[in-house]
Amino acid sequence: LHQRPRVVVLAGDGFNGAGGVSCARHLANHNVDVMVCTTGEREASPALQRELNAYSYTDGTRVPFANSLPGAGAGDDEPVDLIVDAISGFGLTESRLCGRAEAMVQWANDHAANTVALDVPSGLTESHGPCPFTIRAKWTVVLGLPKRCLAAYPQLTGSIH
Repeated sequence: LHQRPRVVVLAGDGFNGAGGVSCARHLANHNVDVMVCTTGEREASPALQRELNAYSYTDGTRVPFANSLPGAGAGDDEPVDLIVDAISGFGLTESRLCGRAEAMVQWANDHAANTVALDVPSGLTESHGPCPFTIRAKWTVVLGLPKRCLAAYPQLTGSIH
């Protein structure tokens, strides 16, 4: 008996987060067990709001905090097959992630499931390099042109596609 794959999407408040929620919606529409966790630290971009609205019509679930994710002590210990990192993309300009975003990165890096990053692993910046908390991805799917920082940190990006 084949179980439904389980995917957790970690989404930031901007365009990268909207791309992650769009990914979650498409996966949910193909019978994948999907859970979305958003940072919710600032007002969601209009693109993210639209994607969250569309996602609400699927069977996917949404959790408000990283401590509500599987294996984080909230009672849900079902295994996760894949983590999608859409917390921050190429537009991250600060030298660190903080708050909920940092907690989401810690959860992903402590989890056994592989992570695919959208555009760049969250916490990796073009100007500052990796932040203290940066996603360690197995794969990075580049949106648009490859970023210079990807080649400099293969231990964080995994294979680049």
